[in-house]
Amino acid sequence: MEEQTVICPVCGEEILLDYRPEIGEIIYCPQCGASCEVLRNEPITLRELEEESFLEEENEEDYL
Repeated sequence: MEEQTVICPVCGEEILLDYRPEIGEIIYCPQCGASCEVLRNEPITLRELEEESFLEEENEEDYL
């Protein structure tokens, strides 16, 4: 698969991907360390996950 780039919504730097991420997948920016959720994959669109909401999602998964 061809490499793709996506822009980090936090720092504006390019994130290089060598695969097509799934919607809902969490991607980490290697430049600023931000956690970003994939909203769309055509084109790839990310949104920053706030630390608090990210922790809530992890805790919910522990109880399922």
